[in-house]
Amino acid sequence: MRLLKVARLALALVGMAMGPTQAEAAGAQGFGYITGIHTAINGAVLFSVSGSAKAGVPACATSPNYSWAIDGSTAAGQSQINMLISAWSQHVQVYVVGAGSCAVWGDAETVQYVIFIDQPY
Repeated sequence: MRLLKVARLALALVGMAMGPTQAEAAGAQGFGYITGIHTAINGAVLFSVSGSAKAGVPACATSPNYSWAIDGSTAAGQSQINMLISAWSQHVQVYVVGAGSCAVWGDAETVQYVIFIDQPY
């Protein structure tokens, strides 16, 4: 358990140290708990996050049911999905940064990365 806490802290610190990239500036950022996870026919995983309102949402992200999309057919996408499931099952808040486009699913922003941001209760 201690190793998991150290890994979460390291990921958060690396993300903060890297600073905003051009893609981050173009994409939305969301913070909160995973509120729903859905799968789609093309292998996409769609989800929403409770908490603060997203800022910088691209015009294509119009779905009222979910906010974010991950391509489950790639290794990077599968890694992000594993983090989502872990965050959801442990009731850990996440910080999500979007890519500024809806390349995976037409009305949900594609995820650039996800960070665990607090401890489960």
